Amino acid sequence: SGLDSSTALQLMSSLSGLAAKGHTIICSIHQPRTLIFELFHHLLILQGGRVVYDGAASGCVEFFGALGYPLPPRTNTADWLMDMLRDDERSPEGPLLPKLYSETQKKAPDSDLKAGRSSSLDLESNEEPLKLNGLYLNPDNATSRSTLVQPSAAPEQKQLGEINKYATSFWVQFRVLLVRCFKQQSRTSISSVSFMQTFTYALLTSCFWWQLKDATSTLNERVSLIFFIVIAQSNAVVTSSVGVFISEKPLMLRERAKGLYHVGAYVLAKSLSDMLNTVVLPTLVFASSVYWAAGLRPTLQAFCCYILTFVLMIMVAQSMGTALSIVINNVNIAIVVAPVVSIMLMILGGFYITFSHIPIFVRWLSYASFARYAFTALCVNELEGRELECDEAEHNYEILDCPLRGDDYLREERDMEGGQFWLCIFALLAMQVGFRTLSYVYLRSMKQ
Repeated sequence: SGLDSSTALQLMSSLSGLAAKGHTIICSIHQPRTLIFELFHHLLILQGGRVVYDGAASGCVEFFGALGYPLPPRTNTADWLMDMLRDDERSPEGPLLPKLYSETQKKAPDSDLKAGRSSSLDLESNEEPLKLNGLYLNPDNATSRSTLVQPSAAPEQKQLGEINKYATSFWVQFRVLLVRCFKQQSRTSISSVSFMQTFTYALLTSCFWWQLKDATSTLNERVSLIFFIVIAQSNAVVTSSVGVFISEKPLMLRERAKGLYHVGAYVLAKSLSDMLNTVVLPTLVFASSVYWAAGLRPTLQAFCCYILTFVLMIMVAQSMGTALSIVINNVNIAIVVAPVVSIMLMILGGFYITFSHIPIFVRWLSYASFARYAFTALCVNELEGRELECDEAEHNYEILDCPLRGDDYLREERDMEGGQFWLCIFALLAMQVGFRTLSYVYLRSMKQ
């Protein structure tokens, strides 16, 4: 806020007065001065998701002092608490404070502990030393970090360094992260602005390709519409998702350093959230309406296969954009690289250049293009097993019989074979898993 310490004290005093009258006050304060800290009534201190202290703010100094963490003279209480937590977290034997708090709760009467009093925490007055996982806390050391004395008769007991790294299970982490990711993305992916944008896109596309005839005269238009569906939606998804992780990276690394969650839980939650948020509007508003407005193959099976291909294509495009944003740290570079990669993959999709006409030394790149598999699957789904009536005045496929068989067109004009639909679906699934795995491996290798 930029306030000086005196003004900050006045502000917090006013907020404290409002809270005492029943108002709900939520604020964030950094490095509060001692007088501001003394305004706090209840203090909850967490370390890596584990409770370190829960009681009256006025009792925290005596509490930690009794555990061997005295407040140095002329030191701000809040600064001392943060330094103590940081040093304990970086300790070679692992964090000790959460274990000490848990053990004192078991040893001390609830009434004293909840109030933050230290009378019940006077370790020197206990008849038996405080025992922590088979290790006895030595109360004689009251000037530095508490020492641990290993009892000779407990060789089977665990050392402190063997405690679980995370405070919660993998699935608890996944559930919390999924809810957070979904809330974050739903504000942008499913909003009135994005709905109007997708609706306008669908409306214009439907008008341009309205009710195509089942004839050879509109075959080029039919295939061009299929490829437009591929490039328009997937390219937009790649571009919009490429900068997502770059903005989230500092928060993710900070939370991982605190041991809040496993990177696998983060990747899994983000993947599922991306699937739910990214595909909803394009599928329901754009893909479904354009399919029936353009007069594509009017069968339920063909429509379901079309939607399946479209959803997988969007998911792969989103995963590729996310992977690029993870691998490329600089957002400006990522924004420049992503469209170039996306456009090159579109060119290799099989519409502008058929697969057999791509130079052999770069032909192998087409197998890395998700546009190839999506375009092939959609074309096969639309034309395989169909016969199109010939419009003699506009029939340009002299080498093919009339009526035109869709399988002949796919084979002779598009270098596609019938029966490739499920092979393309499998390829898209493999690319989805591959991009997400790449994201996971790279995140695991990042320095926290």
